[in-house]
Parts: sequence; C-alpha cells; structure tokens
Amino acid sequence: MDEWKRTLILTNAVLSFFTNLILLYFIARHSRRHISGYKFLLAIFALFNICFAVTQATVLPDYMQFSMLNEYGLDSETTPMLGPIYFVIRQSGRNPTHELAVLSGLFLLYFATACFSTILYCSRKIDAVLSKSRMSERARRLQKDLFKALLIQLIVPGISKFLPGTCMFTFPLFGLNTGKLANYAAVLASFNTVLEPIFLLYFVKDYRYAILRMAGKRDSSGTYYISETGEKIERSLTYAQKPISPRTATML
Repeated sequence: MDEWKRTLILTNAVLSFFTNLILLYFIARHSRRHISGYKFLLAIFALFNICFAVTQATVLPDYMQFSMLNEYGLDSETTPMLGPIYFVIRQSGRNPTHELAVLSGLFLLYFATACFSTILYCSRKIDAVLSKSRMSERARRLQKDLFKALLIQLIVPGISKFLPGTCMFTFPLFGLNTGKLANYAAVLASFNTVLEPIFLLYFVKDYRYAILRMAGKRDSSGTYYISETGEKIERSLTYAQKPISPRTATML
C-alpha cells in the first residue's frame, strides 16, 4: 500500500475515534424522549464505527501485505485487490468460465440492486406518508428529522463502501478491468466512519442545537435563540413572558 494511502487511512481512523466519541456524548446527554429508542441504535452504530476504524488501521497496512505475499506470492504494493476469478485467459485463446464464481457475482449484483431498489421505494413511501399524515407540525418535523438521519446512515456508507465494493466484484463480469483503482475501495471505506457521525450531529436537531448552545450561537436571523430543550424560541416572546419584578411594578 502506498504511503499516502496508509497515512490517509490512519488519519481517518484517528478522526473517526474522536468524532464517534463526540457523537456518543451527545447521544447520552442531549437525546430527548422522542428519540429514546433510536438513540440506542445510533450508539450501536457509533461503537461499530470505532471498532471498524481501529481494526482497519491496525490490520490493513501490515497484515494484508504479508498474507498476500505468503499465501499467493503477490506483492500488495504493485498488485490490485483480487476478487472472484470469473474467466481465465490462456495462451491457446480459450476463455473457460468458472460457473460458481459467475453465479456468485450475479447473485451479488442482484442482491445489491434489490436492496437499493427496496430502500428507495420504501423511502418514497415513508416521505409520502409523513407529508399526508394528520399529525401536528411539530411531530411531523421530528419524524422527518429522524427520517433524514436514517437516509444519512444509508447514503454515506452506500457511497463510501457498498458502491465501490459492488463495482469491484461485478465489473469483471462484463469484461471491465478496474486494475489498481480497486485499491481505493479500502481508502474510501475509511471515510465512512468519519463522515457518518458528523452528518448525524448536524441533521439531528437535538445535537445540532446543543452544539449551538455550547458555542453561544443564535439563529442566523437573530430573532430566535436556542433553548435548553433544543427549541427555537422567539426573542419577543421571551421578553413578553419575562416576569415583572416587584420594584418595576411599583414604579409603574
């Protein structure tokens, strides 16, 4: 593995460790009751991200290199990642097919297509139900926020891990040679554990408002401030609802 790839994976592992720890802190301290069950799922994903990043950074740069060299006599510095062997081109010009490997590749392609199609279909249906359901505006906003968080947990790993992995294993079925580009699949996978907690901290309003409170920030319009419960409170209402002191009442 090239030195810059090794450095990038190790850097992402360190960033992933800290960003997911920060996410765990906000899950424990700033999750309100409306996401009481979902916060445990978020915590499980955060812990998995930490384990994945640490394992990848510890194993990939060294273990894979010696394993490939000992088992197959291949130098991982100059050889792209290997997937299933679908076809073997011989000097005689024949191109025999490995039926089991081809079936496995086709099943992987079908499985990936079916999963993403089902997710897209269900996402559209959920969005339609949330838009038409008879619930309060506040409840609808909360449900849509959680729905956005679920989409983030699909999109980020889908782009950084599942899509490159699927392409790496299915492109050879159609005679497309990825070559050394396949090595970037491991590098892209390291970004998932860094980006996912950052996006969740932004899209889940409880955590975003908590960060704004810590930073002492107001709403960009200047007409709202972030309350302790994570709500936007209009400034004029806060002044109107502020109790009048006895001294002020006497003066009036």
